[in-house]
Amino acid sequence: MEIDIGDAATAGLRMMGRQPFAVLCWGLVMAIYVGLLFLLFGGAAAAAISNLVATAGSTPQPEQILGLVFSLMGFFFFLFFGAELLSIVLRGAAIRAELDPGASNFAYMRLGAQEAWLLAVSFVFWLTLFGANMLMSIPVVAVTMVGAVGSIASAAQGGAAHAGAMAGLGPIEVLLRLATYAVSIWLWLRLSLGVDMLMHYVVRTWGVSQDFVPVTEKMFVGNLLPMSWVHFFLTYLPYFEGLLGVLLILGLWSRWAITAEGLLVTVLLFGTALRSDWTVVSHQMIYLLFVFFLLAVEEWDYFSVDALLVRLRRN
Repeated sequence: MEIDIGDAATAGLRMMGRQPFAVLCWGLVMAIYVGLLFLLFGGAAAAAISNLVATAGSTPQPEQILGLVFSLMGFFFFLFFGAELLSIVLRGAAIRAELDPGASNFAYMRLGAQEAWLLAVSFVFWLTLFGANMLMSIPVVAVTMVGAVGSIASAAQGGAAHAGAMAGLGPIEVLLRLATYAVSIWLWLRLSLGVDMLMHYVVRTWGVSQDFVPVTEKMFVGNLLPMSWVHFFLTYLPYFEGLLGVLLILGLWSRWAITAEGLLVTVLLFGTALRSDWTVVSHQMIYLLFVFFLLAVEEWDYFSVDALLVRLRRN
């Protein structure tokens, strides 16, 4: 099912007009959840903040700061992780209301296998990004710490014997930061494209777009392509997209996976052009720009199964 960017931009306003009760329920559910969190944890947090403010005339003690942090740990845990789960339920409800208006029980909200898949994919995606960023920050932190320790030692000795060496660390730190940003950009783009492809498979196989094949087939009636070819391609398209998504997320056979992604988008662009849907064609061109960029700077691929295998072979 193709989505027009103009329709998508105004879908929320149209939803409020068609399903005002459901939209109101979604907002109330999130508001009630946040309100319950403040009722459960607000007292302890207020007490810790009051104790900290009471020492405004002097420097707060470490145990007071730690008390404030620990008093808010439960609040932030349930706020972020609970809100993420609830937002997935609400996003699923909004999609369900748009694609299946008749399934209006519980204001379209569900907590089933489809939502579990979305939550699992979201968790793996953010966990991977967090781990990669932690690893990439190690060399930058190491150089920064060496520079700081050297500066302190030089100042303590009252001389500038190490000044030249410490100054030389500045350009190195800049280069390391630039390399970190480059690797981060490549990683984010690869993971984002992989998650996008994987979610095509998930929603078209188990999710709200299980009617993808019959709905999309209708768009090609009367075009140049034989309908048997269209049906065959659309039937196996989600599985191919899911395979590409897994390979891109893992970074396995990345060059081949990215090249296959480019070929797939080109085939989809050809079919879309046959339907004269030039708005969607322009969106597919953006995918091709992503593919071109990822292939052009493949040497930035450091956090992947491919890079790990290369390092193992060298050792």
